[in-house]
Amino acid sequence: MAKRAIIMNKLRTVNNVLHIVTFIALIGVSWTCSAASFVNVEPGDSLSIIAARHKSEALSIEQYAIAIYGANSAAFAYRNVNSLRAGAKLVMPDYQSAALLSTQQAMAVIQDHNTEWGKGVRRRVGEAKVNTEDQVPKESVSHQSSLIQKQIQALKIEIQGAIKDIEGSQKVLQKNIVEEQN
Repeated sequence: MAKRAIIMNKLRTVNNVLHIVTFIALIGVSWTCSAASFVNVEPGDSLSIIAARHKSEALSIEQYAIAIYGANSAAFAYRNVNSLRAGAKLVMPDYQSAALLSTQQAMAVIQDHNTEWGKGVRRRVGEAKVNTEDQVPKESVSHQSSLIQKQIQALKIEIQGAIKDIEGSQKVLQKNIVEEQN
């Protein structure tokens, strides 16, 4: 019985990850760029502070924070929400895209990142090299748009691979459930 509970919990986790990966893929496709949709990260800023400043009343801080992260993962050392780089220029996603993820799902993503952060990601952040291609020059909106499109393409490829991995894991877990029931 305990084994079944563990398998069911893993299956729920796989399903949550699949929903979140799909959400991040949608954000990458749906946000629009304009001169007003960028925010410069100042020293001392955190993702939650920026999300709280710029979210709509209809969104939770967590929803908008994960939407910002999904649209700007290169601005975070080791792709962790706790390691936003000062000096980065963030694309602010539209509110409609941010609302695709529930507050509970956003909180689950943040919890996962906090867990990884607690396991030692924060010790490696100081060692992170800044990729100059990830830094968007302030003088050229067309260059910014070009870099964003490249990031979207790279994320789409990563997401497609992650979805295949998740679907494979989901099939294995479902098979284990069926076997245990028999």
